[in-house]
Amino acid sequence: MILFKSLVFVFIQPKKCFEKGINKKQVRLMVHDLLILNNLMFKWLRNKMIKGSENEFRKCVDMCHTFIKFAEGQEMLNPTPIDIGAKFDYPNISIKLDYMSDQLAGLNQEGYSPQTMSKLLDLDMECRRLWAIAYGGSDLKYNKTFDLK
Repeated sequence: MILFKSLVFVFIQPKKCFEKGINKKQVRLMVHDLLILNNLMFKWLRNKMIKGSENEFRKCVDMCHTFIKFAEGQEMLNPTPIDIGAKFDYPNISIKLDYMSDQLAGLNQEGYSPQTMSKLLDLDMECRRLWAIAYGGSDLKYNKTFDLK
C-alpha cells in the first residue's frame, strides 16, 4: 500500500518528489513499478472476465447478436459512408457485419471455454467500437440498449 501511494504521488506531484530529495533513478524505479502494477491489474481483470460463467458467455453472445441485427437494419435504412467503414478495414460495413455474424455463430457453436470467451470479448469490443464510431452511440448506453434481460 505504501508503494502504491508513493507511485501515485510521483504521477500527481512529480516536482515535489525532487523537492523531497528523491533522485531521478528512484523516480524511474517508481514509474517502472507503477507500469508493472498497471499491467498486472489489466491481466487480472482480463483473466477474471475470461473465467466468467456460461451465463456471462450466453449474455455476451446475445448482446452481440442483438447489436449485429440492429446494425444490419441501420445499414439497410441508411448505409454507413465509406470513410467510416474504412476505419474497420471494410469500406462496406454490411460485409463486416456478415463476417462478425459468422464469427459469432462459430463461437456460439463452440460453446464456452476460456479461448472462446477471449474471442467473444474481442468481438464484443469490435461491436462496441462500431456502435460508437459508425452509429454515434455512447459506450455507457451500449449495455442498456442491447441487453435483452
